[in-house]
Amino acid sequence: MISKVKLKVNHIHRQKGFPLVLFILIFCLPLYSFSGIPKLAIVKYKGGDWYSVKRAVKNFVQKVNQRTPLKLAIQPVIIDLHKRDQLFALPFLILNGHGQIILDSEEKENLKKYLSHGGFLLVNDDFGLEKAFKRLIHDLYPELKLDMEKSWRDNVRESYKEVSPTLGLAELTNDFPIYRSYYDLKSLPKVHEHDKGVPPGMYGLFIEKRLVLIYLNNSDLGDGWEPEYVHHDPVKIREKAIRFGINILYYVLSN
Repeated sequence: MISKVKLKVNHIHRQKGFPLVLFILIFCLPLYSFSGIPKLAIVKYKGGDWYSVKRAVKNFVQKVNQRTPLKLAIQPVIIDLHKRDQLFALPFLILNGHGQIILDSEEKENLKKYLSHGGFLLVNDDFGLEKAFKRLIHDLYPELKLDMEKSWRDNVRESYKEVSPTLGLAELTNDFPIYRSYYDLKSLPKVHEHDKGVPPGMYGLFIEKRLVLIYLNNSDLGDGWEPEYVHHDPVKIREKAIRFGINILYYVLSN
C-alpha cells in the first residue's frame, strides 16, 4: 500500500535552490503505510545515552514547523525497535549517542526490514559512537565486508567509492542533492571540535540506489539543534546545524 502526504505551501519563503515544483511525499512501505502528520522518532537502544538528543530533536521540530511548509508532530516519538507496527509507520528515525549500541536479533531484523521497505535512519555520532556503529552495520550487512580496524571514512573511501545497484556506501560530498534540497548550502557544519583536525563527514548507505541511512561523523548536528542555553554555541553554528537538518529532512521525505 502506498500512502501519499502533501506539503502545505502557504506563504513559502523560497530559498535559493528550492525546487519550483511542489513536493509530494511518497512513502512506499509495502508492509505498513504511513499516514497523518509526519513524526520524527528517536531510536531507543541499550548500552548508550539514546535519550540525550530528545530536547534537541524537539527544538529542531519547532524550527522546521516555523520555517518550512512541512508540519511535523510537535512531540518526537521514542521508538522501541521491537514494536514493529509502530516502527513501520514512521518515515524518519534518529539514532544518537556516545558509546555502545546494543540491539538484539529481533531489533536488528526489524531495523533491516524497515530500511529496505522505505524507512530512513539518521545516525548522529555525538562522539565515540563510530566503533559501535561499524559493528551494527557489519551485523546488518555482512556482505559489505567492513574492515573493523579501519575508520568508517577509510572503509567508505577505499572500498566503496561507487554504489552498487543493490547495496553500497558513499561519502555524501557537497555535490550531493541534499546540499540544495531546501537551503543552498556549501558544506556540512562542524558544531563541536571532537576530533581536532578531522573534517566533518556525511556518509550514506544505499539500497537499490535509495539513500536509507546517513551517518554523521565529527559534525554533531544534534548538539547544534539544542537551545542556546545548553551548549552556548554561537548563533551562526546553530543556524548552520538547523539548516542542514532541514535539508536532510526534505531530501529524505521527497525521495
